[in-house]
Amino acid sequence: MSGWEQTFRVKVVGVTYRNKDGSDRQKIISNCKKGEIINLVREKNNSHDKNAIAVVSQNGNMIGYLPSDSRLADHIDKGGHVTAKIINIIGGPTILEKLFKMEGKSYGCVLEITKKDFDLKIVTPLIEQNREISKVIDEARSNEEKDPSKAIIKYQEAMDLIQKLDSEGDLAKAWRSTPVPINRISLILERQGLYQECIDIITWYEGYEDNRGLPTRDIDAIMKRKERAIKKINITPSVAKGK
Repeated sequence: MSGWEQTFRVKVVGVTYRNKDGSDRQKIISNCKKGEIINLVREKNNSHDKNAIAVVSQNGNMIGYLPSDSRLADHIDKGGHVTAKIINIIGGPTILEKLFKMEGKSYGCVLEITKKDFDLKIVTPLIEQNREISKVIDEARSNEEKDPSKAIIKYQEAMDLIQKLDSEGDLAKAWRSTPVPINRISLILERQGLYQECIDIITWYEGYEDNRGLPTRDIDAIMKRKERAIKKINITPSVAKGK
């Protein structure tokens, strides 16, 4: 790990809600102390926010979430070191309000977040694997016109390398910035009249857990391509001849 680090402050959100177990986040925050170390828990499968990071006290009680931050979420996903501590508890009843048992303002919590660099010994091999995938895809792209068969082989090689990298776990998936070249390889297969192969490779991708994903335009393109390929192979010789 290098010496790089970044520190910033942020206010916890969602502090007035109750947790799934019924516990009151306001009560939990009222018992927290300035300087207390806080755990940040990445929730990749959160249906409301793909960048969700839960804020959890040392004893395991959730007090809310960090504001959605794709850069911080990506940093955590890629193995970057992140720490957090409480620097201020705000709100709550005043002395007079406590005397008359009034609720007062809602409690809030301000954190100091420190981001530190990645462990290069761990991530460098992943970066190199991703770079190799990009090189293979570049080679495939350069052969699309002059040698489509070679381009298909190289794209398949890249896809095999992607599967290998992804199989190494969530950290490896996070470091794969190269997209699955399903749009390019299926395009060439269609152009070459290899309709069944085109259908098969798109069907494979539909079942593949691609964490990185593809742009909507690429998804639309391969779905339309699959529909065309299915229509092509369903045309009987007699019907084709009649046309």
